[in-house]
Amino acid sequence: LQYGGEDDLLDVDLLDMVKRLGDLVTLHIEEILNGKEGDVFWCMLRVAERKDASDELKCAAVTVIKEL
Repeated sequence: LQYGGEDDLLDVDLLDMVKRLGDLVTLHIEEILNGKEGDVFWCMLRVAERKDASDELKCAAVTVIKEL
């Protein structure tokens, strides 16, 4: 793979991390996150996956997910 620059590399790494996190949590979502925590997780995951969201917003969403 060729990347256009450091920003593209960040996008690929961030999207890969978000996908892996989503796959992992989907396996046991009902056991891990309940109620509002689950709602926040899925909202932040959708934000992090959006192609039109800024890198700053994506990073903030991932930070929120990590803190759950």
